[in-house]
Amino acid sequence: MRPLPPCSRSTTTSRATRWPFEGDRLCLTWSRWSDDTGNESSHLHLIELGADGLIARYLYFDEDDFRTAYRELEARYYAGEGAPYANHGNTQSAFVEAMNQLDAAAARQQCRPEFRWLSAPTTLAAPVRTVDDVVAWWRERADQVGSVQYWNSAITWLSPEILISTGEARGITSDGAEYAWSGGIYAGTFRDGLLESVCAFEPKDEDAAFAYAESLVAQRNHRLVGSNAASRMAVRLLTGFQANDAGAVMDHYSTRITYEDRRPLAGALIQGHRLPASGCFCPASTIRPLSGPHAGHSRR
Repeated sequence: MRPLPPCSRSTTTSRATRWPFEGDRLCLTWSRWSDDTGNESSHLHLIELGADGLIARYLYFDEDDFRTAYRELEARYYAGEGAPYANHGNTQSAFVEAMNQLDAAAARQQCRPEFRWLSAPTTLAAPVRTVDDVVAWWRERADQVGSVQYWNSAITWLSPEILISTGEARGITSDGAEYAWSGGIYAGTFRDGLLESVCAFEPKDEDAAFAYAESLVAQRNHRLVGSNAASRMAVRLLTGFQANDAGAVMDHYSTRITYEDRRPLAGALIQGHRLPASGCFCPASTIRPLSGPHAGHSRR
């Protein structure tokens, strides 16, 4: 005979917030228990199913201890169903935690040097942003309400290096009022244990997000690879030009770069940084990245 949760004869309610789940056997929920005499209690619950599909573990957490409950959810997932994705999954968890702490330095530690936060045109956001840009944007949201807690309500790994996630956020004002909103859909790519890029989509653009992520999986699964580090850098460089973002462009150049012009009417050899400090020197409309077999020359 299995024990029932405490107050099982009381009435219960649940919050409309989309609570996180991982894989097929773990989820985090919230409930409020009350009776006719006015007694009331609220809890967070971590529910884990066993191999037989029945509840094998039922953990209680204080209602306001979401962070601990969420960490436990992720730890159990990457120790079980999510073990094949644990390396990059733990990186993603650390990145989200750094964002919640508004700690740009900690977030950068989870990212490759060339990391960029990309936004689909429908999001009406800057097309290319750095970690610092994203943290600054998130800090503005937190300042508007007092504090913000972000989490991934669902994660689907398409490969050990590429995931799709949905984001949720809850803000609390200084007087205790709560606000919740969907943060959108995110396609994340990883390489060598670090976050390489994030591309944000509107919640309604799920099909576009999966098409984008699946195209990246297909590229990485080719035995004759369609890109290498240099060609991926070239795409990020051209994206910076198209966004007219001089900072994003300059970040991709070494301070010891050598420019050499092999055209018939060539200028003098230039060494070191001499790109304009602000503004791009080519109209964005004239820049087009190459596609097809010439996009990247890679030998493996």
